[in-house]
Amino acid sequence: MNYMTSATEIGQRMRSCRKSIGLTQAEIAEKMDLSINYVSDLENGKKNMSILTMASLCKCFDKSADYFLYGTEDKNAGIDMEKVIEFVSTLSNQQLDHLQTYVNSLIQLKSKA
Repeated sequence: MNYMTSATEIGQRMRSCRKSIGLTQAEIAEKMDLSINYVSDLENGKKNMSILTMASLCKCFDKSADYFLYGTEDKNAGIDMEKVIEFVSTLSNQQLDHLQTYVNSLIQLKSKA
């Protein structure tokens, strides 16, 4: 996976989302409490956004940051991490060791893919 995403790529995804729901730059600017010029600059890759603006963008379009940064949806979106943590906290040390071995194997397999 390429971890370097340009402002232009993020802007293109932003524009695509906006157009897919039929909103204007002015409407998005109002929803996100930004200026129209700033929204235009973001969509055209002329400006970088802050983390707070990224969070607002994700909320506005109901998309993950992974979508805007990498063009993919967050694969963990359907996982209730609190339940996973609660479950893992009930495991014995031996079970935790087995789980760690399994996770390490998955990481190795993924790195080879």
